[in-house]
Amino acid sequence: MWEDSFQDVVRCHICEEPLPNKHCLNCEVNFCESCEGEHCSQKASVHTVVPFESGPFAPKCSKHFKTLCDQYCENCSTFVCSVCISSEKHTQHKLLFVPEIVSKKKKVIEFDLQELVNSIYPAYQRSLLNFSNHIADMKKTSNNLKIGLKEQREVWIKEINIIFQNLLSDIDYTDDKNLRVLQKQADAVENALGEMEKIIKELKILKNTYNILHVSNYKSKIKLFKRIPDVPYIRLPNFRPKKIVKEQLFEQFDILSSEFLDEPKIISNILTDAGRENGFRCISCLDDKTFWITGWDSLIRLYNVQGELLASFQTKSGNTPWDLTVTQNGDVVYSDSKDKSINIWNKIEAKELYKLQNWIPHGVCSSINGDILVIMNSEECSETKVVRYSNFKAVQTIQWDNVGQPLYSSGSLFKYKYLCENRNMDICVADNYAKAVVVVSAKGNIRFRYTGHLSATKVFYPNGITSDSNGKILVVDTNNSLIHILDQDGQFIRYIENCGLRNPWGICADTKDNLAITELITGKVKKIQYYSKTKCMDTHH
Repeated sequence: MWEDSFQDVVRCHICEEPLPNKHCLNCEVNFCESCEGEHCSQKASVHTVVPFESGPFAPKCSKHFKTLCDQYCENCSTFVCSVCISSEKHTQHKLLFVPEIVSKKKKVIEFDLQELVNSIYPAYQRSLLNFSNHIADMKKTSNNLKIGLKEQREVWIKEINIIFQNLLSDIDYTDDKNLRVLQKQADAVENALGEMEKIIKELKILKNTYNILHVSNYKSKIKLFKRIPDVPYIRLPNFRPKKIVKEQLFEQFDILSSEFLDEPKIISNILTDAGRENGFRCISCLDDKTFWITGWDSLIRLYNVQGELLASFQTKSGNTPWDLTVTQNGDVVYSDSKDKSINIWNKIEAKELYKLQNWIPHGVCSSINGDILVIMNSEECSETKVVRYSNFKAVQTIQWDNVGQPLYSSGSLFKYKYLCENRNMDICVADNYAKAVVVVSAKGNIRFRYTGHLSATKVFYPNGITSDSNGKILVVDTNNSLIHILDQDGQFIRYIENCGLRNPWGICADTKDNLAITELITGKVKKIQYYSKTKCMDTHH
């Protein structure tokens, strides 16, 4: 039917039936035979009716009303009569006789008709179908996403309820156990008081008696009560809720992904007096507005993006810290290579967490599950390993590959090694001495080694390393003054190289996936945006 809609061009101007067989030369209209009488009955001087097939019919001139046009001016795109042609206006114009222009235009009409019928219209139909399918797919996908989110919410609620119920049960069990101990001892004290009341009553009687026999038979019981019972110390549980990291909760859903900016841009350029005087090395972001940082002195400082000093503390030993990391609840953990220790600052004081024997700590990292990861060299620099600490104990050592070869380089104390944990719990080590990034799984199995990209002009010497919420690994290349971005499988993606970095060293991705980068020589901290899309939690929460 749609083909007919293109071909039904000529219709009766009265009843609109297709293919009329009559034409009025005077009125220039078409009509069917059954409507001829109605047309001719209309008021007009004359109606000259001819068969429709006898055309083409010359139209009347729009300027000379009694004259028919027998030619067409292509320059003016209008029909002209003999009077018009005799004027100077059309002297140099290209004129065609009416049958010629009609024949020419009909060829165009036929071509357009065939093009529309056979090509363009079907293509639009297919396009509309594609749009309809895409709209349906989007609605279906969105609906499935909503269903999935709701199901995940129910799973979370169920898991949280189980956790809370278990914790409440633990509290009830502990309370019951402790209360039984306390009540038992309280009952003993109460019984002792009852005994003493009896003894006191008897002693008062003996005190005033003249019965020598009773007095001489008295035996003191005071020693039984000399040791006054203490309330036993029972360590009460302390509820210290950790800070809820909203970004990590959003990562569990993983609906939105970010896209890279065509050109990363500097959003903050921070220079402080301390940075100017002794330089900055390692950095760890507390959130998107503040960061902890170390230099070459013994102070660890907290700054905001305006460069204002918010807090600082000195290392426990007074030594220069090697590296630092911020835990999930906001504490600062740092390594002290001279003191061979890992320490924590809990917002009140610096305390020693782990004292190492025969090992020198380098990079530190707070893991997703709350563990502390440390990469360390042996004192004689012959071995290097990564150790995982949990609940004040070493629970894992990562040192050798599956054929017994060392995963990390050794041989020099001052060839730096830093590490981070990716969102998939891979452990990523920037091994400066090996000129490589070494990535192992959470179990310690080698996943890949990255030794730089061919387009770099100088040798690859990695220093700082971090990962973002999308699982990208970002590595500082101090020698080339740029940042390498890798995917979680070690494939090179791109550089960050047009931000005027000078001897970059430390790096950290903040809670909005912007980078905080220290410059070793200038003492500056540069915040760099490299993703184009802000996550939903930044815009709606």
